Amino acid sequence: MTLFIQPINPAVLPADAIGQKGVLVELLAGTDKSNTVVIGKHYRVIVSEDGRQVLQITPLSKGIVELSKDKDTVALYVTHIVTDYPLESHVFASMVNHVNIYVQTQRGLWLVKGDSIALVSRDTPPTKEK
Repeated sequence: MTLFIQPINPAVLPADAIGQKGVLVELLAGTDKSNTVVIGKHYRVIVSEDGRQVLQITPLSKGIVELSKDKDTVALYVTHIVTDYPLESHVFASMVNHVNIYVQTQRGLWLVKGDSIALVSRDTPPTKEK
């Protein structure tokens, strides 16, 4: 049995950055592998203002997601089922790795380019035939 554990890097921010009270702690998965872009498994944690209580833990992906890249890689593609839109983890990965990330969600295909997110094409649900 192989146990795969990612190193975790915490980033502490004021929770009002996302419209909440308390402290926002982003638990960002890392890697010691070269040429690897980590998309998940990151967590968003909200802690009480006094730091004594964890109020909310939100996984930002369903599992560990690591994508390979080389010096010529300009874009990566990933599916995302946690939300219908890209998250801060996609922006972080794009900015840190200097690569565009196409994110496919149920709503459509998004392009994350550094700190900007754009809906490239909208998926429409199938309609029932009469």
